Amino acid sequence: MHTDKATTVKLASIVLALFLAYVFKTALIEPPKVDATHEFNTERAFSRLVRILGDETPHPVDSQANDAVIARLVTEIETLGFTPII
Repeated sequence: MHTDKATTVKLASIVLALFLAYVFKTALIEPPKVDATHEFNTERAFSRLVRILGDETPHPVDSQANDAVIARLVTEIETLGFTPII
């Protein structure tokens, strides 16, 4: 009989711990800090997207149109100072 009571207490403790973790999960997870010196620029992002998409023709996988989009995307990434590995 002693084992059943101990098991019940352990199970209740686990359930309580899970419940508390669920209730306080937003307090435990801190969102990433925003760099105040870096500001998102919608116009700049849209102009990059226009350059990458080009004439917006469909670009299915393994097509010349897809290869063109990939080439424009690589160019944009390199313009940002990165070296993409393809």
